[in-house]
Amino acid sequence: MPETGGRSGVADSAINLAELVETLRRRVERLEEELLLLRAEKVAERIDRGEEQTFPAALARRVFVDNEHPIRVFREWRGLTQQQLAELAGTSKNYISQLETGHRRPGSRLLYKIAKALDVPADILCDPDEEDATG
Repeated sequence: MPETGGRSGVADSAINLAELVETLRRRVERLEEELLLLRAEKVAERIDRGEEQTFPAALARRVFVDNEHPIRVFREWRGLTQQQLAELAGTSKNYISQLETGHRRPGSRLLYKIAKALDVPADILCDPDEEDATG
């Protein structure tokens, strides 16, 4: 005869299932944390090998919070005048000024020349406001 006291088989199964779900949830959280740490370690290794560049947070603030043009921000960070950057990139000071004020957009060749002169990836020099408007 089945027991009448205590939990029924269905209740025990539900509790066991709930415990299993909670155990799995905790395991997934631990695995996600481990994955984040592994990714951070890989990035740190690439930085150590010189394969990744890092920039001060103040630069990101100037670009994304203060809405300054990235070319101006990185030019000033590198300690270059508009004239010096223009000479390094093979263009004019006036053109650099127009880029920094948003009156002109650089073609891909010039963008890569400016990026090389500033020693930054070209995509980092794209104005975030222009990307939002086009993409």
